[in-house]
Amino acid sequence: MRKLFVTELENLIDIPDNLDTVEQKYNYLLELEELDLSCNENLIVLPDSICQLRQAKKINLENCENLTTLSENIGQLQQLKELNLSACENLISLPESICQLKQLEYLDLSDCHSLNKLPENIGQLEQLRELYLEYCSELTALPESIGQCRKIEKLNLLYCDNLTKIPESIGNLKQLKELTLIECKSLTMLPEKIGELKQLKTLKLEGCSNIIQLPKSIGQLEELQSLNLDCEKLIQLPDSIVQLKKLQSLYLYLSNDNNIKLFNEIVQKLPELSVLKLYIEYEFLPESIIEMKKLKELDLSFSHITTLPENIEQLKTLQILNLSSCKELISLPESIGQLQNLQILDLHYCNNLITLPKSIGELKNLQELDLRECTQLKYQNGLRHLSKGVIKQNSVTNGMMRKLLKFFE
Repeated sequence: MRKLFVTELENLIDIPDNLDTVEQKYNYLLELEELDLSCNENLIVLPDSICQLRQAKKINLENCENLTTLSENIGQLQQLKELNLSACENLISLPESICQLKQLEYLDLSDCHSLNKLPENIGQLEQLRELYLEYCSELTALPESIGQCRKIEKLNLLYCDNLTKIPESIGNLKQLKELTLIECKSLTMLPEKIGELKQLKTLKLEGCSNIIQLPKSIGQLEELQSLNLDCEKLIQLPDSIVQLKKLQSLYLYLSNDNNIKLFNEIVQKLPELSVLKLYIEYEFLPESIIEMKKLKELDLSFSHITTLPENIEQLKTLQILNLSSCKELISLPESIGQLQNLQILDLHYCNNLITLPKSIGELKNLQELDLRECTQLKYQNGLRHLSKGVIKQNSVTNGMMRKLLKFFE
């Protein structure tokens, strides 16, 4: 037997501490490679006997929400490659011996809400490739030794509300490809060494509401393709950001004139951008947007804009335009009908949108037009030139729009 699944047993509160004596009759247990104990809510302690499973490569303890303690001898599982402790809500700390798991590649501690620190020697996990710490709300810092985990490719710290600092040693993670810091609200800055992450492709800082500036070294991220900077207090972007020649996706919070000025510069010097998400506190979209000749997706959802530039048709490669929840949007320019590659137009919850241009019916490649909750929208004659399936039945929310459906019957 190579796999054993013992999940969702309401009365499982412990595991026998004498697997060695059980061996004579059930010696196959000691050959287990995969043990799944997930969703055993009453399991409190993982005993030393678990360490007799010397062939174990994967252990899943996900959602053992009352588990408080791991065996101090867990480091004896020298073949272990995957350890899932996600949603072990009462797990406060990890034993130092966990750092002896020399083959461990995957460690999931997400939703361990009580976990307040990681072992100081976590850097000894030399084979670790993925570390998930999202929703570890009590975690305040990462050990300096994290920089010794040189094979890490994914580091996820989403919703670590109390995380205040990222160690400089993070610059040693030369294989890191994805760094997620979304909603780390206590984080005020990034280390200068972050620029040494030469393989980093994705950096997510959305909702880091207390970050006010970025290190100049960010321009050294040669392989960066996706950058999320939706941080409301970010008052200045370093000039070095224009050095990110491989950047394809950019997410920005535009709330002041400095951001607008630098955005204009970004448009000119980052010609490869294909995906752009902006949260704009202004009534207008910067005119320089039309210089983005390779833009395929533009997301302006929840912005305060009232209309789009008259020459929006110059975004000839645009396929997706998301204007959902732009509640101050009143109208769209007639030129929008010239976006011949547009496939999706999302106007969901634009509840101050009064009219649509007649040219909307000229969007021959349009596959989806979302008009849900556009409660002020008047009947538009041009819409009847669209295919029936483009406007969904449940997108129509008022009497005037229901009349539109008669043209498709």
